[in-house]
Amino acid sequence: MRHLTTQKLASLKTRMSEAHDSGEWQRLAELDRECQLTIKQVISEDPRAMFDELREMLGFYAALIGQCQKQKEGFAKEVRQLKRSRLQENTYAKLQRMS
Repeated sequence: MRHLTTQKLASLKTRMSEAHDSGEWQRLAELDRECQLTIKQVISEDPRAMFDELREMLGFYAALIGQCQKQKEGFAKEVRQLKRSRLQENTYAKLQRMS
């Protein structure tokens, strides 16, 4: 059982990284739910037997969350720039109509 769970966690990490890297946010959310269920199963059965794997998964999650936050900040910056550009275009258009 432990070997299969270790393989499953490794597979989940790979697939989650791939989903993140390709911007497949819905797929990443689905894999996150699958991962949470797997971790809950491990914890309910024998968390001590999988302590190293759980600790490694925690580190993976921390890194993935950091990457997602950076992307979120990048998206927010782009949205702010688009809004600013749109406002400037609207203001310019209004000024052109006034003259």
